[in-house]
Amino acid sequence: EQLPIQTYEDSPEARGARALRNVVLDMALTANVANAAQWAQHQYDNAGCMTERFGALAAMVNHQVAGVSDYLVDFYERFQEDDLVIDLWFSVQASADKVNTDDINALLNHTDFDWNTPNRVRSVISAFTAQPTVLWTSEGLDIYTDVIQRLDEANPVLASRLLQVLARWYTLVEPQRQMAHEQLLKLQQQASSK
Repeated sequence: EQLPIQTYEDSPEARGARALRNVVLDMALTANVANAAQWAQHQYDNAGCMTERFGALAAMVNHQVAGVSDYLVDFYERFQEDDLVIDLWFSVQASADKVNTDDINALLNHTDFDWNTPNRVRSVISAFTAQPTVLWTSEGLDIYTDVIQRLDEANPVLASRLLQVLARWYTLVEPQRQMAHEQLLKLQQQASSK
């Protein structure tokens, strides 16, 4: 209530208020505050700029607000011609608190996912690797190493940068340590680049 949506203004104070509004919205959803889901929908529907609209979308995705799939479709349709914004659309889904390997596979198989666009690949894979409870599973590591292997021939620099997530595999607890080590050994035999 103290941070109403206002006409867009490009000033440090206005940017700070928008950022704070997004944090408060996320915290309200986390705390199950009454009407927080309606606040998120209202912010999305009445946003004056991308910060407000995307902040509301991210909060709805992370907290699985009822009807969020409609908002994902709306966001995609509004901005499908803007590659950088669609990278955000991919990223917010891949980094969702409740993401699973089926969600990641669906994103990797989306018609707008382009293996030849490093930002698009990073938008999904970098967000996915930030989800340890999904990445450090047998299915998660299979997806991850399949991506690295696929990129190995097309873009070995990107593949090597993404592979750095496994650089400290030996610090993991069992059985994740063994799974990661086995995936690295498998990649070592199949990789063609340095």
